[in-house]
Amino acid sequence: MKHLKSSSAALVLLASSVGMAGAQTPPSASASGGAVVARLGEITVGQDEVEKLLQALPENERAAVRTDRATLDGWLRQRLLSEAVLRDARAKGWADRPEVKAFLTYMSSDTWANIKSKLGGTVVSANKGLKVDECKCSEVDKLALKVLQDPNSVFRFDGSDLMPAAVGSNSFWKQITSWVTGQSTQQTLDNIEASWPK
Repeated sequence: MKHLKSSSAALVLLASSVGMAGAQTPPSASASGGAVVARLGEITVGQDEVEKLLQALPENERAAVRTDRATLDGWLRQRLLSEAVLRDARAKGWADRPEVKAFLTYMSSDTWANIKSKLGGTVVSANKGLKVDECKCSEVDKLALKVLQDPNSVFRFDGSDLMPAAVGSNSFWKQITSWVTGQSTQQTLDNIEASWPK
């Protein structure tokens, strides 16, 4: 969620604060139980999905979304279209087609990793054949790539992975972020503790 573009994030918030989006139908239940805010044939986006995305946004981005209906409508259309394409691909067995398998093999190769890394921007790859020193990326990215390639690196999950979703993927993340930007340790701990489901 942290990697959502502000415009996408704004769309999600707008759906929550304004109500139904442009591609709306009369409210009914979505597959996950919330009111439907957008529909394309049998494909729906529910209010609950929009709410989950909104919860991940910082308050200033939520406020921006409230004033940008076009961004929300665009996100909803993109979400519906992406799901339609995915369903069509599954129905037609694209994953089993030889050319698709060949493309996926190429995309996971060191050849592609090295080509992509020379294009600039953020580079994330655990491909051992990636030539880190030739990447056109930041020094932080280069350090991360070296850690990913190092067979002695140890990766651990934090406690949030074992917490209820309301805490681990919501309040814990938000409060730790606030703590890093200056909120007191006690306030941070109190806010996380208070968010645990009763």
